[in-house]
Amino acid sequence: MLATALALLLSPAATAEAADNEFLVRQAVDFYCGSMKSENPGRMTDYDRGLYEGMAIGFIFGQYPKQADFVEKLGEDRFNGLFYGGIRKQCPSKSFD
Repeated sequence: MLATALALLLSPAATAEAADNEFLVRQAVDFYCGSMKSENPGRMTDYDRGLYEGMAIGFIFGQYPKQADFVEKLGEDRFNGLFYGGIRKQCPSKSFD
């Protein structure tokens, strides 16, 4: 059973899907960090924050519509973990933590 699960995890399709997910999340993080360069998170409202986050997510759906289903398969919790984790690593001064 463990061997079957491991084989599924390491299969080319699973690896390609994981790579697509990571690529798309990195694109969203890049967009967010770039658009937040001149912003001060301490002075932003929740609306402003949501606007920038939404633009970043909308960017990847607009630029990569055929891969959008990969993001949907991740689920909200997993995507948020990767997205906000990426922001904390790439542009920590723009994180809302």
